[in-house]
This record gives sequence, C-alpha cells and structure tokens, in this order.
Amino acid sequence: MNFMRIAALLSTIGLFVFAIFNGSTVLVFIDPASVVLVPVVCGLMLVATHGGSVVRGALRDGLAGMFGQLDLAQEPDRARRVAMVANSGMNFSLIAGLVGGLIGLIQMFQSLSDPSAIGPAMAVALLTAFYAAGMVFLLFMPMARHAAIAD
Repeated sequence: MNFMRIAALLSTIGLFVFAIFNGSTVLVFIDPASVVLVPVVCGLMLVATHGGSVVRGALRDGLAGMFGQLDLAQEPDRARRVAMVANSGMNFSLIAGLVGGLIGLIQMFQSLSDPSAIGPAMAVALLTAFYAAGMVFLLFMPMARHAAIAD
C-alpha cells in the first residue's frame, strides 16, 4: 500500500468535510435528485459506452492501483483500460453535473413566484456541480493519472 497516497486522499476529504461542517451540517449537502443525476447517470453512461464488465474491472483495477495494491506499469492493457474508463468518467460526470445544474436552474426560474421553491431547485443546480467535481477530483482524475504513469 502507498501510505502517502492514502494520507493525501484522506487529508483532502478531511479538508472538504471540515469546510462543510464549518458552516453547516452535512445533511445540507445531500440531495436525492442530485445523487441520482450525477453518479447514477455517470455510471449508466460508462456502462452504455464501455460495458459493465469493462467498467467494473477498470474501477477495481484503478482503485487498486491508486492505493498501491496493483502495479499497472506491469500490465499496460489494464492501464489503458483504466485510463479509458477514467477519462470517460471525467467527461460523463462533468456533463451530468452541467445537465443537473441546468435542470435545477430551469426549476428555479419556473418557480420565481414561489420563493419557498427557489431554494430546493437551486440546491439541485449547485449540488450536481459539487458531486460532479467531487467525482472527478477524488476518483477519476487520480485513476487516470495513475494509469497514465503506468502506461
């Protein structure tokens, strides 16, 4: 295991959690619509593009490689597959975040006459971008970077 990578990843997550708890509770950052829009849509698009077994294998290998349990430099085919899925994951999660943001803004503009409905719609718009950035920053980008080093 690469303890430096694990420590850096946990420190990054810890800083995000600290920032969240510094101003509010974590429940403010959980929205069911946003959870469905970004990770689920991204996962479905990955499966539609690459196939379920390729995505499962690439995510497993990418996570194992990130944490030092698998040396992707020894297996270039696996490294290319991880890089391919990780790059697609970055694109799909950002696009899903953008579409979710647009959905939230449309809902917000439709309910401008009802001020109580503006907040939940704006939460969908902002949280989809937050979830997309989190997926790219904490999952797909490190996987792609590690696979590129191995290739």
